Amino acid sequence: MNCFKGRIAPAVLLLGPVLTFIAPVQAQNSVTASARPAISVLDSTKEQDGLVGSVRRVKTESAKLEIKDGRAVEGPPQLVEITTYGLKGNRIENTSYPIP
Repeated sequence: MNCFKGRIAPAVLLLGPVLTFIAPVQAQNSVTASARPAISVLDSTKEQDGLVGSVRRVKTESAKLEIKDGRAVEGPPQLVEITTYGLKGNRIENTSYPIP
C-alpha cells in the first residue's frame, strides 16, 4: 500500500504543471464574432413555421433597443438565422448563428 502512494505523488506532481499549462492554451482558441460556427436544423416546413404564401427565404435579425432622450433608438442589426424553403414548402437550408 505504501508503494502505491509513493507512485501517485510523483505522478500528480508531474501532471499538475502540464494540466495547468494546457488550460490557458485552450482558452485562447475562442470563436470570434466574425467567424461564428453555424448550426443547421432541417426538421420543419414553412406551414409549421407559421408562413403563408410563396416564401422562398427568411432572414432573421435582432437589434437592441436603447432609450435616448425618451425615444427608442434601434442599434445595429445582428444576423440570427437564414432559412431557405423549397418549392414544396420544406426547409432545404437553415443556418443559425449564435448571438454572443
